Amino acid sequence: MQVPEYIGRYKTEGLLGQGRLGKVYLCHDKQIDQPVAVKVPLAELVSRPGDAEAYLAEARTVANLDHPHIVPIHDVGNDDNFPCFIVSKYVPGVDLRSHWITEQHSPGEAAKIMVILAGALDYAHGRNLCHLNLRPGKILVDSERKPWLLADDFIHAERFAGDRWILGNPRYLSPEQVAGEHALVGPMSDIFSLGLILYELVTGRGPYRSQGGVRLVEEILNPTVEPPSNIDAEIPLSFDRICARAMARSPEKRYQSMKELANELRTIIA
Repeated sequence: MQVPEYIGRYKTEGLLGQGRLGKVYLCHDKQIDQPVAVKVPLAELVSRPGDAEAYLAEARTVANLDHPHIVPIHDVGNDDNFPCFIVSKYVPGVDLRSHWITEQHSPGEAAKIMVILAGALDYAHGRNLCHLNLRPGKILVDSERKPWLLADDFIHAERFAGDRWILGNPRYLSPEQVAGEHALVGPMSDIFSLGLILYELVTGRGPYRSQGGVRLVEEILNPTVEPPSNIDAEIPLSFDRICARAMARSPEKRYQSMKELANELRTIIA
């Protein structure tokens, strides 16, 4: 896989990762003599007239986010080879899944991380921005065990529609996203996904049994959440209640804000 020498004025040093939405490169910013992360979206996401401009406009809005657990955006731009790219602070670390499987963690520790992430998401929701692609691989944990959400993953809920709606891993999307119920997609969708991540952290596995295909879609559209305490009797019963409510099929039956979910999790920690 060929790595470009430069992206804009940023000297490329290697590929940090790639997913369904694009690639992220480790680059060097000579002006500040610091490493940065540069995200380049997939060509098909910015192929239509006006797509690149809309993508950059969205990024400029998201760059206004200022939260200690959201990776800040430094710059946006384009060049002859890339119609748009986003430059963020480089946070050395691992994703949440890698962090979690390398050590043993208690349900209480999972609750503490979720409280932090819920606070960051509540901050973004208050600025009319949603994530809509939450999963362990999208959450960074640095060397001080501090969790980070990538700012460039936040979007206005109306940014995508139709065949562009399902952009993440379906296994972590809310039922309304998978069903294409556009009017229902928003902050409550993030609550579903965060509840699913909590479930996975405390039980060691996801709530769905199917590996993919139509059966997985059916499970997502009609989620039946096995209580975590059924999987491991040492998991406190309070997690059963929290996961079930966060992952309710209907958005109106879930927690109605990240702050409400965080408060419930704090009772467990206390």
